[in-house]
Amino acid sequence: MGFLSVLGKIGKAAFFGLQVAQPSLQAVGQAIPGADPYEQISGIVGDAEVIGEIVKAQGGTPLDKFSNALPLVKQAILLHEQRSGNELADEDLFTSGAGEIVNGLVKVKKAFKPK
Repeated sequence: MGFLSVLGKIGKAAFFGLQVAQPSLQAVGQAIPGADPYEQISGIVGDAEVIGEIVKAQGGTPLDKFSNALPLVKQAILLHEQRSGNELADEDLFTSGAGEIVNGLVKVKKAFKPK
């Protein structure tokens, strides 16, 4: 098994683990004040990009970064807003806005390349 293949499997497992652990993370997040949700979003989108590149490099089908990152981004924002005492009033507007944040951050990250 090649190095990239091993990394791809680790990446897929890590991303799946994040999705499975999400309910537990939510419970912990309600007890412990979290960081700025927009810092978390950057990490979520960055992780989705890295995992997608590893899978692509090993010849696999690229992961849909948007659909994998969106639920985690929504959760980060929702937890922050709930901790702040705010209640979600419009699910569709929230999902649309979170999607715009993900798409915008992906575009910004693509605008830069390493030196």
